Amino acid sequence: MARRIFFSFHYERDAWRAGQVRNSNVVSAEDRTGFIDSADWESIKKKGDAAVQINGALAYLNEAGKTISDEDLVMRPFPQAATGTGTLSEQWTNYRKAMLDYAGIAVFLFGNKRDPASGGIIPSNGMREEFDLCVERGAYPLPVGATGFMARELWESMNRDLTKFYPVASPEFAADFSSLGDTTKTGDELMAILQRLVQHLQKA
Repeated sequence: MARRIFFSFHYERDAWRAGQVRNSNVVSAEDRTGFIDSADWESIKKKGDAAVQINGALAYLNEAGKTISDEDLVMRPFPQAATGTGTLSEQWTNYRKAMLDYAGIAVFLFGNKRDPASGGIIPSNGMREEFDLCVERGAYPLPVGATGFMARELWESMNRDLTKFYPVASPEFAADFSSLGDTTKTGDELMAILQRLVQHLQKA
């Protein structure tokens, strides 16, 4: 059965990599909504992060002659200030739950953030929460460990006990999953591996 795919990554640093996924045939042409081409990015990036995401997605929909519905585009911009009775952290959790409710497969790339105390780059606890919610909701997680950071940690934990997440994984599936953590693989090789895994899960 066809499954929507949720991508977890840092937008500003890694959107171009998500664009590579868009053009790798991992997703079909009619489902590439929300990925931004370089021309779109260059023309709108000065308007801010929200404008970049929204305008790029809308540009694709317009070119494809589509009207906007939840079948084409689901956007959950994270609030930057707490409103109502919930804390900001609680609101982020609810947003993550809402996004993952639409997904059957979740791809995790990189997963890092800037530490406000040291200014250094550290693994993202937000991605860890998205992974946990993904598993809780029955979606299939695919962390690309070769991209490092939290995606690496998630891949390592899954690769140690893959049958916990994929009880009937074939030897071929297990081998491909293991290869997602191979840092000697090129980007194109990782894309091909990811494509095979996604295609397998789409048939499950």
